[in-house]
Amino acid sequence: MQFKAKLKPALGAHASSTDLERQIEGFRVDRRNAGVVSEEIAAIVVNSVQGDPNFGENSALYASFGYIRKDDRQSGLTRLTNVVSVPAPHKASA
Repeated sequence: MQFKAKLKPALGAHASSTDLERQIEGFRVDRRNAGVVSEEIAAIVVNSVQGDPNFGENSALYASFGYIRKDDRQSGLTRLTNVVSVPAPHKASA
């Protein structure tokens, strides 16, 4: 009886911490689910701005969302300039 009485605070703390860990995991799931909904809504807004003739992909509003305006994008084309060729080492003949 004394043994159980002495262990009661430790067992209670363990049970409480286990319960809190489950609650935290539940909150994390809720946060992930809310993030998915938020991303979907943000995508709808961005698509609306892209499709609006008054704004579009070249607008300051589009850039304010963190996207690169269409006119500011680089083509990806690179041109090699000033390429210096190094001659291959000469093999000595035997």
